[in-house]
Amino acid sequence: MPRTKDRIEFTIVVRGDRLDPEQLSGALAVKKSHAVALDAPQGFARSWWGTLESGTADEEGYEEALERTASFLMDNEPFFRECSAADQEVELVLGHAALLDTQEGDKLFELALSPKFLLILTSLNIGLRVEGWHWV
Repeated sequence: MPRTKDRIEFTIVVRGDRLDPEQLSGALAVKKSHAVALDAPQGFARSWWGTLESGTADEEGYEEALERTASFLMDNEPFFRECSAADQEVELVLGHAALLDTQEGDKLFELALSPKFLLILTSLNIGLRVEGWHWV
């Protein structure tokens, strides 16, 4: 379970051969975190990141962030289905940075995802990556 000083960041990542970063930002109404244009045609990118949730979270805040993320995914279902049809990869990254002011044996991180949340990811062909960091 997240502690009150832990930080979370939920990010949606789209990868493909010819992505228009501005079009993606507009279609999802999400400000891009960054885009990578390695070997992409002029004005396009190969990868695009958009931050969905960011901040500190206790257990309740973490669960609320997951609920808002699930709603975002369902609200944008046509977009994600279009990505899948165009052979674009979509990934949800659940990032967690733990403030390690702990004692031996303390739990550092716990992640519980409901079957409903996992079904949303599966039905939209969205991958899941969980990242954890130590921060001071």
